[in-house]
Amino acid sequence: TIVTTIEQELRAAGYHVLLITLDGQSAVGLEFEMFAKRVDGIIALNVPTTDTDLAMLHRLDVPVVAVGIAVDRWPRVHIDDAAAVRSAVNHLIGLGHRDIGYVGTTDTSVAHMSTPGARSAAFRAALEEAGLRFRAQWATDSEWTADAAARRQAHIDSGQEQIIGVNRY
Repeated sequence: TIVTTIEQELRAAGYHVLLITLDGQSAVGLEFEMFAKRVDGIIALNVPTTDTDLAMLHRLDVPVVAVGIAVDRWPRVHIDDAAAVRSAVNHLIGLGHRDIGYVGTTDTSVAHMSTPGARSAAFRAALEEAGLRFRAQWATDSEWTADAAARRQAHIDSGQEQIIGVNRY
């Protein structure tokens, strides 16, 4: 996983890693004193931040890198969700497919607030740009796992040649 890779690379470089999981919650309850003089930097992985969280991060005055969700003015590592979906749709179109379905999430949890909408909109736009019609009966919502997407595929009306499945990765 990304967390394992980050931890291994930092450890190999001589750093110790303090891991705090928030499970989709804000960092409320994390106090400045927990971090002051104990951390050299922070990597925020899809962590929603409140004004209080941001004030604490600024007060710590250490480098911050966001992965996924943007965190204030700090550098961010993320994928271009819309470009990824357009690429997948265009690949299928390039193979000659014209009837393409979509299994994706509409999960609007705070940690993934922009991803589902960007992917869904890009899917529709890519079809439109290719002169193809979006068909609601060939689209369905799913949880963020490949297994869930495979189960949801059965709920799509038959007739599509290919299905784009999107998840959190």
